[in-house]
Amino acid sequence: MDDLREHYGHTIPGNPHDLLERRLEQPTTTLLELLAYAAAKAVNALQLGHYERRRQRAHADRLAQALKIDMIQWFEPTTENYFGRISKTEIEQALTEAKGADFAAGVSGLKKADAAAYAERQIAGTGWLPALLKIALIADRERVGRCRSSGPR
Repeated sequence: MDDLREHYGHTIPGNPHDLLERRLEQPTTTLLELLAYAAAKAVNALQLGHYERRRQRAHADRLAQALKIDMIQWFEPTTENYFGRISKTEIEQALTEAKGADFAAGVSGLKKADAAAYAERQIAGTGWLPALLKIALIADRERVGRCRSSGPR
């Protein structure tokens, strides 16, 4: 973001009426980079426990859907980047979602660091993502799939 701001900040004209004309003179790659910068500045999917941002999150989810962003390709939870930062209860919940209650049951007797390392090993390669990284449409699809698979047979 800093590189893009540095590169494009001085190229945007101060008069909005000149913006389109100046941009149309640019190569397509430059226009796409500028569009990516503008979208990144406009979208904020940050989730904070004390501040509800449903509308902003919905915009971010919609953009992610349109771009077909698959966070599984970009993030795998590890002890360092996720499990070491959440509670043991949340680690158990993650294991239950990813692999089932049997895998989560063993966490209760472990120290937090050991539980985090265990979760990293067990969840590696499963494609499980924390709820914060799931796009709304994908999360809804998963919920519907679970309901169908747990219904009467």
